[in-house]
Amino acid sequence: MTQGKKYIRANGKWMDPRVTTAEVLDQEKENEKSGKSSCQFVRSESVNGDSASLYHMQRETENFKEDSQIWISKSTGLPLREEQDMDYGGAIGKRHNSGRFEYGNVQPPM
Repeated sequence: MTQGKKYIRANGKWMDPRVTTAEVLDQEKENEKSGKSSCQFVRSESVNGDSASLYHMQRETENFKEDSQIWISKSTGLPLREEQDMDYGGAIGKRHNSGRFEYGNVQPPM
């Protein structure tokens, strides 16, 4: 997120999901009020040579269930990797996301 906007780069292409930082934060606050969540430290690991802390997170709201693992860099505090399983139920069903975060030479697409 930069300049109040969120950008996502997938398969080498930048996308603007048309969501503002404030909207993302408001949604997260609403999720906290209406659901159950937990986050626990699992262990220390290395991700691409960077020392990281691995956390396990579970969230449940009336709309979805999430089970995630996220690796946070000990030197920068930034996320390095994430594995996420979501269950929306019904016709939407389940999905798995796997992400790797890179921070070299990052500039917002203009």
